[in-house]
Amino acid sequence: MEIERKVEVSKVGLLRENNPEWIILHSTIKHQTLDSIYRLHVNKLKWNGIGYHFFISGPGKVYQTRPLDKEGAHALGFNFNSIGICIPENEDLNLNLKKTKKLVEKVNEEFGNLPVMSHTLAQVKYLNKLFKFKELNYHFFEETEYVNREKYLQTKNEYRKIADKLTPKDKYLKIMLNAFKNCPGEKFEYFLKEINEKELETA
Repeated sequence: MEIERKVEVSKVGLLRENNPEWIILHSTIKHQTLDSIYRLHVNKLKWNGIGYHFFISGPGKVYQTRPLDKEGAHALGFNFNSIGICIPENEDLNLNLKKTKKLVEKVNEEFGNLPVMSHTLAQVKYLNKLFKFKELNYHFFEETEYVNREKYLQTKNEYRKIADKLTPKDKYLKIMLNAFKNCPGEKFEYFLKEINEKELETA
């Protein structure tokens, strides 16, 4: 498959190494083009480049936006051991998902059968680590996919209840709980199930 390199990361030498163990899938409704993502990550947030390793734009066009061996800026707790892929949600979604399958296959030619998870699940895993660090183990949440809308909303509601009970010394955890979002969302539920079942068959 054709991948256009658009790696525009400043000070690449200062980035830490990435040792991929996961592929993390993101989606965006607001930012439909590479230029829009660049303006958000670089111009507004002042990052040194687009945070994802790949961005799929338009009718199935694949861009590499960050070196695969360098840390990403797309999923807290996983930026040093994952490859981030972002897909815009639009009328080209089905085509873009087909491209994503091929992209996952290509990435796995280099790194082996990396499991694919949503950013939604990555957030749950990261929050579980924070709960453990804070010795709040009774708040541990099941680490299975959460993109199903009903499951996501139930979890978000539980997170809000926990956040409301936290003390000021747990400000960061409270911010993370309240920031929990469904990304890439329920439209990707079947895709994630299908692609991970396929990887299990080939493992």
